[in-house]
Amino acid sequence: MKRYFKICLWSPLWLPVVLGLAAYGLGSLFDGFLNHFPEWILFPAAIIVYSIVFGGLQYCIALYIVWTRIDFECTRSWIVGALWLPIIFAPIQIAGLLLVAGWDLGGIEDFWSFMFIAAYDLALGYGYVLFWFIGLGLIRMFQKLRTVGVE
Repeated sequence: MKRYFKICLWSPLWLPVVLGLAAYGLGSLFDGFLNHFPEWILFPAAIIVYSIVFGGLQYCIALYIVWTRIDFECTRSWIVGALWLPIIFAPIQIAGLLLVAGWDLGGIEDFWSFMFIAAYDLALGYGYVLFWFIGLGLIRMFQKLRTVGVE
C-alpha cells in the first residue's frame, strides 16, 4: 500500500506528462487524431497537461509540507494528508502566480480571477483525491476477494 500511496501523491506531476506525451505521440502517428475528439474532452485534458507547467513547483512545495507529516504505515494518516493537500496547494499556487506574473490586487477583476484559479485548483486537486480513493477502494476490494478465495 505504501507504494500506491506514494504513486498517488506524485500523480499530479507524472499524469500530465504521460497524457501530454501520449497525445503528442498519437498525434504524430495518426495525423489529425486529436481532431476526432469533442472539445469537452480536449479542453480539460489540455488544462491538466498545462497544470504541470503552471503548478509543478508549487505542488512540489505543498507535497513536501504534507509528505513530512504522513506516516505511510497508517492508512488514516495518508487519507488525512491527501485531503489536506489541495487546501495547502491552492494558496501556494496563488502566491506563485503573484510572484511570477507580478500582478497586484488593484482591481476587483484581479481578485475574482485569483479566486477562480483557487477554486479550480481545489476542484482539480480533489478530483485527483477522489481518483486516489476510488483506486484505494478497488485495491481493498481486490484484496478481500483474494483473501476469500484463498480460504
